[in-house]
Amino acid sequence: MRLFSTLAVMALASQDVFAAKVNKCSMIPKAGRRRSSDAPRNMNKGTAAPLAIEFIKAERETLLSVFVDMPAPTQDLISDKMQTVARFADVTGEQLMGQVFRQTKQLIKDTISEQSADVKATYGEEFFGVYRDNSQRFGKLVRDVVYNVDIIEKLDEGLWAVEDIMAAAMKYQDEASSVYKQFLDAHLEEFLPLLKSMTVTMTKLHQRIQKDVFATLQSKKRRDAYRQMVNDLPKVYQFFNDNIDFIEMQNVDKELGASVAAEILKEIAATKDKNVANMISRNQKFIKTLIMNRAEQQQQDKVVEKVMGKNKQLKENVANQVEFDRLVAEAKEANKELTKEMKSSLWDQAKTNMKKKQQDQIGDQTEVFDQTKHEVTQGLTRYEHLSAIMSLMPDELEQSIAQMVKESCPEMDLIQVDTPEMKAIIEEQPANFIDQLIRELHDVCDMFGLIDDSKVITKVINGVEVQIYAEDWFKGEKKQF
Repeated sequence: MRLFSTLAVMALASQDVFAAKVNKCSMIPKAGRRRSSDAPRNMNKGTAAPLAIEFIKAERETLLSVFVDMPAPTQDLISDKMQTVARFADVTGEQLMGQVFRQTKQLIKDTISEQSADVKATYGEEFFGVYRDNSQRFGKLVRDVVYNVDIIEKLDEGLWAVEDIMAAAMKYQDEASSVYKQFLDAHLEEFLPLLKSMTVTMTKLHQRIQKDVFATLQSKKRRDAYRQMVNDLPKVYQFFNDNIDFIEMQNVDKELGASVAAEILKEIAATKDKNVANMISRNQKFIKTLIMNRAEQQQQDKVVEKVMGKNKQLKENVANQVEFDRLVAEAKEANKELTKEMKSSLWDQAKTNMKKKQQDQIGDQTEVFDQTKHEVTQGLTRYEHLSAIMSLMPDELEQSIAQMVKESCPEMDLIQVDTPEMKAIIEEQPANFIDQLIRELHDVCDMFGLIDDSKVITKVINGVEVQIYAEDWFKGEKKQF
């Protein structure tokens, strides 16, 4: 396998350094492949564990104190540990308590959308561009603040809260944390006045969550079930991990389907430890989520690896493959006959689902494309196109792609693509290298259903608002490369 030349990582501390010679990245040779040394993030053989298990193990004592048998937890305790409880509901897929936090997420999303006009009028066009471009990340920021009443009180009193917010935001990291941190590093102070203006709304949301979670935990039976999950899930995972070779061997000619793997797990456990078999039976839903996440991540890695090295016949072979495989697995589990017509229908559904997921990521950046409204006589520059295409990706995919590119070309950190420092590095690179990278990234977005030629995306790139739409990519005369 041909790889990029190893390059020294540069430290750009000032504008004077920008004028210095920048090491050049090289195109991948024909039939070569971009390197990725990342191990699968959801599950590995050995000591590595998925984030859900790491969280439960790290927060075991806190969770058990919230789900204590007697007496029932107080509202003050729920308020104090709200971020931990929210994380528990998220990583375990818990339905009843999870619904409380899902409703909060939707309320925050609606609030951000509804206050767009007021934000534009109050804070100006420039800030509104950043607000619009990062609507999903700002929603995540608001949730982190809502879960921490001490931060809300600091903001309400006009006190400095940047360090507190950063600590809360990075408390539980995931596959998109690097992208989220870049947003906070670049814009958190800029967003403080807006956050301060929302303290009344955020206080009401915090109190609503506090009340609803408290009501959920009044049931002793439910608290018992949550404590059991805290104790069971790390053991179930360890059993899964210890037997992963056998499980994969039994699924060698098929996807690592949840129902098949769970049955294999129970069969193995029954011969070794009846308690483990009972734990597996109690936690079927979590096992299904765990195994399907692993299978989907493996498939996504395959798709990205293929795209980031070879571009021929990709649409036919791997487009939207992750979502398609998930739908096929669901159909098999429901004992549906997978005819040619049904597979074709599932393929169309997969593409539709991926585009729907993307709508949440780009938020208010999207509008229906109107040729009369967007007259463009010259295409985007290479840098603008690179920045724009990265903005189409969900944060998790952006972080994965950025790491892969950085391993092949240490000069380039695409998570930092919107910074002046990275702009200077990108503009110093050979045109053929950037052109190849843009084609690869465009194919990644196309594979995952993120390209919609009926939409236009507006983004502020280094202070300049640009429109990105299908015309700019598909019509050769509008491209500068």
